[in-house]
Amino acid sequence: MTPFYQETIHEQDNPIRIVHCALCIIFAAPSALATGTWYDSSWSGGFTPADNNILLYRTPDPATGLDQREGTLGYGGLTDGEGVKNNKAKTTALADNASLTYTLAKATAIDEVRIYSTWGGNARSFVSIASIQIVTYGGETNTIGDAHRYIDYASSCSFSTLKMADGSPLCEDAYLIIFNFGTQDYGYNGYAELEVVGHAVEGVAGIPHWSTGSWKDSGFTAAPAEDNLILGKDPSQASGWITSVSPSYWTLTDGNAVTNILSETTCLGNNDSIFVTYTLDAESVIDEVRIYSTANNGYRDELRVASIMVETLDGATSTISPAAVSSYDAWPRGCPYAVLKMTDGSPLCTNAVRITINFGPQKSGYVHYSELEVLGHAVEGGMRMPGWVTSSWKEGFTPAPATTNLILGKTPSPASGITGNKQYSAMTD
Repeated sequence: MTPFYQETIHEQDNPIRIVHCALCIIFAAPSALATGTWYDSSWSGGFTPADNNILLYRTPDPATGLDQREGTLGYGGLTDGEGVKNNKAKTTALADNASLTYTLAKATAIDEVRIYSTWGGNARSFVSIASIQIVTYGGETNTIGDAHRYIDYASSCSFSTLKMADGSPLCEDAYLIIFNFGTQDYGYNGYAELEVVGHAVEGVAGIPHWSTGSWKDSGFTAAPAEDNLILGKDPSQASGWITSVSPSYWTLTDGNAVTNILSETTCLGNNDSIFVTYTLDAESVIDEVRIYSTANNGYRDELRVASIMVETLDGATSTISPAAVSSYDAWPRGCPYAVLKMTDGSPLCTNAVRITINFGPQKSGYVHYSELEVLGHAVEGGMRMPGWVTSSWKEGFTPAPATTNLILGKTPSPASGITGNKQYSAMTD
């Protein structure tokens, strides 16, 4: 890989510095992968939103490096479609080595990446990037933009655009784009807007993807009961519940989650084989899996899932999760969640009868989980699954009609294990 070099050209009498970067390895079709060229200028004349901005109103997930000092905005300010120059209250301050990952709605051809920086003066108006990366639908990770640093001292309105010099796309089938920010000026810089110009590519199948974050501020909103396939269910098989710390497995599916209250959680740990298996009421389509964790300290709520597997009616099993996932939001926020779904909105599975969540080894031995949700619906005309319904009959016994009770008055044959004075006939009288 050859080193980059710089030159200055003039476009409409405005000097623009160009950074020529080395070419990256080109992967096999269908992806078109390349490293682009950085173009620098000023946006002191005002902000004009890009057409076909596929980042508009999106929130990064995961994201690190937000520095909300001096009255600056949250991550949403980076993609709100507005850019205000020389007003730090209208910027998002990002710290050294911040990293923002955006999931795109569909397979996307990316033509340009645009970054706007500004502050109330020169000090914090650098564009400072370590790299721009994408992940394709084929699972390949590629750097489309190398390290770059630029400031327009005259205006404190620095504008950098990443694109291919020949006008070809930077990538033809991205589903993630990752902004890795480098060392910022005096610890943090102000960014007014991030834009990714591109368009959806039809005919590319979706892939399963984990998204993560914290639910402490937003609170828990239960999925509609008719959509949650495991609501109120006990696992048909399970391993790893620590009885001395939390109530039981039933709190995982009770439809309720409260932040930082251990009595409302199920504590999982103590061994490396930690899992819960749920038998669904019927052959089902699974669209989404949601997992919520919480604790009242800084180290018992790091959500970790090794894999998610489904079983179909014929007994075949398959893994529907792309890889292990870990989600943690530093205390005092905490309350991490992880959501698994297909990037194109298609189902994760179309004929599941059981689902198993394998948690794997947990941080510091055990972690508290608040709620599990599996969203989907029964397959129309699909096979119904047998299942136990349990409750108490303390208020009295009501016998089934004699015409429907197939063992009324019958004696078992063969049988063993009876104790005491009663005969087997007492069980069917």
